[in-house]
Amino acid sequence: MKEQKHKKHSHRSTSPARRHKKAEAKLNESEERLHLLSKVDEGIAIHDKGVVVSVNQPVAAMFGYEPSEMIGMHARKLSIPESWKVIRDHFANEGNEKRYKFVGVKKDGSTFICSIVDKPHHHNGRNLRIATLRDITERRKTEEQHRNILENIQEGYFE
Repeated sequence: MKEQKHKKHSHRSTSPARRHKKAEAKLNESEERLHLLSKVDEGIAIHDKGVVVSVNQPVAAMFGYEPSEMIGMHARKLSIPESWKVIRDHFANEGNEKRYKFVGVKKDGSTFICSIVDKPHHHNGRNLRIATLRDITERRKTEEQHRNILENIQEGYFE
């Protein structure tokens, strides 16, 4: 019995150094992941029922903010009221991956069309969601121009 206490005690004396080393390794790993996320062109946000927990630089740029300004911000502030209803409905139906579009509001008040893929993620006892966002405003404008051109061509052929 005394030997077991001695073993525990000797283990504790080296434990803080080991814990420090593990913590440092985790921090380095976390920093590497953050660095990788900063290289991605798509916007990535982590939220808890619409409250921003973390964002990468492309999301912040998409909305006209610095990443630190967005932490704690609610999604309601980042969308027009009509879009908020759609987003809120998706939050209410927790579970699997969700794909939808909404009209985002930038810091300066201007709007853009955003496509989002929102997936559940359980982390440290929290049910979070990871959202991948993409500004599709230009793509939508191009699609509309192509549609108009095709309509004009079809009208010209049938006159």
